[in-house]
Amino acid sequence: MAKAAKDKNEYRGVDMLKDDLRREIQQFLLTSKEHFLQLHGGRGSGKTYTTQKTVIEDCILNDVEFCFAVPTKKLRDNGSLKKWISKVMAREFPEYQTRCTAEYFYIRRNEEEDWRLIGRCLALSGADNDSKNDSSIFRVKWFIWDEAMRIKLDVNAASLLVDLFLTAYHTIDRDENRVTAVFIGNALNKLDPVYAFFGITVAELKKPGIIKRSFNRASWYVPVPPDIEEDPDNTFRQMVAGTRYGDIASGNFSLSYGALIDDPGDRPVSAVYSIQFAADSYLLVMPSSGIIYIESCDRAFADKYATGKYTAITKEASPSCRVVPYSLIQIIRSALAAGRCKFVDEESLLTASTRLKMCYNIAIL
Repeated sequence: MAKAAKDKNEYRGVDMLKDDLRREIQQFLLTSKEHFLQLHGGRGSGKTYTTQKTVIEDCILNDVEFCFAVPTKKLRDNGSLKKWISKVMAREFPEYQTRCTAEYFYIRRNEEEDWRLIGRCLALSGADNDSKNDSSIFRVKWFIWDEAMRIKLDVNAASLLVDLFLTAYHTIDRDENRVTAVFIGNALNKLDPVYAFFGITVAELKKPGIIKRSFNRASWYVPVPPDIEEDPDNTFRQMVAGTRYGDIASGNFSLSYGALIDDPGDRPVSAVYSIQFAADSYLLVMPSSGIIYIESCDRAFADKYATGKYTAITKEASPSCRVVPYSLIQIIRSALAAGRCKFVDEESLLTASTRLKMCYNIAIL
């Protein structure tokens, strides 16, 4: 009898109660060797609160600072920094007096001490200029982006924010490898560019607790503790159980794509076109009785089944594999508009949504 294959993935926090999980989050932040960390999952696991407590405590003890990133100057000027630190300071550090402006956060123990800068707020839209003009930026050890994953944000706009965050990080860190960046967000949208940055595939977003490590990056799908999920006194959790929001709150990624998903099975197709988007990333476009089916696949699969081969990469074009014609792009657009475009599975939908949006500005989701 063959032995079952061992799961080589790294898991953390599964079935941990709330207090134990928060200690585990603290250890993840303080001991991970990577400089870019992601905490994502459902609501109530303590991702944000534990990060706030851990970072502020580290800044106080080690005389360093944190930087809190927000997308725009409007959010910064509306007091995002003060809102972010108020609850944790009141609950965890009541012995300190605080002073917070739109840009800077100061503490002191009593009126005899000087105010001490331990935190700042940086608007990503103007981060490069702001940080270049700040001579004390070298004291920053933590760079935090809370609510980094947002379901309503356009994919291209979200990609730009990731680039702006990395630009700001580089300006702050100055190639000194002293700053730890922390991305925090709820489990909302598998298409979010933050997941692409951490090298996370659709298949790796199915099990809470999993940790994905790549070069200088570590992403933890933080599970919701059972004493929150199963608390008989938590009437709100009971009320939303099984609903779309309940799935989001539990970090299940159970977003419904409805009629967009449909496997054609053995239905005959009139043609099979392949479009190459990267070295081993292809989409098959298959017309069948007025429906356009799209499937994500690798090169070997595309070579085996496609009768018409195209590429979205100009330098890869050849007489036998031309640049994808505009007529085929229009066929996809028209089918989407008429509700006649289907995707073989969820991975095909998500891959197509990303690729077609970036290359041909075709919005699927």
